[in-house]
Amino acid sequence: MKPEITLIKKSGPNPVMSKRIFLDEQGKVCSDGSQCLMAQGTATRATAETAAELAEHIMACGPDQAIVLGALRADLPSPAQITTSAKSKDNSGAITRSRDFIDYRPGAPAWTLIDFDTKDMPANVATSIEAVEVREAVPVAITETKERGAREGAV
Repeated sequence: MKPEITLIKKSGPNPVMSKRIFLDEQGKVCSDGSQCLMAQGTATRATAETAAELAEHIMACGPDQAIVLGALRADLPSPAQITTSAKSKDNSGAITRSRDFIDYRPGAPAWTLIDFDTKDMPANVATSIEAVEVREAVPVAITETKERGAREGAV
């Protein structure tokens, strides 16, 4: 079984799904994700068995696309139409970008990315992160994720 991901494509009047990263007047890095809001689009099933295949999917994304780490529910078509929770009653057969429709499958291989945002991070936390090597932190993060998933019924 190959790890499955979900490719998201935004549609509508403003299909841009990219964050704008910029420096403010004081030279501080800022991120504006307001264009990432998505009211309609499609979700398509894809596989990535290797890191190189995952990288190919990432590199192929246009400004109207994103990758979701998790699989479309097995009973859903591919592609599946996406809508918002508020509009789901009016869009029979459409899904939302939620764990109800896109999630990790118990026992199935899957990708996870490690990312942390230093914005507003307390100095002591940043120091702790710098002091820990990635090879030490990854097993802890995986264990904590499994434990949290088990508590939430996701594993």
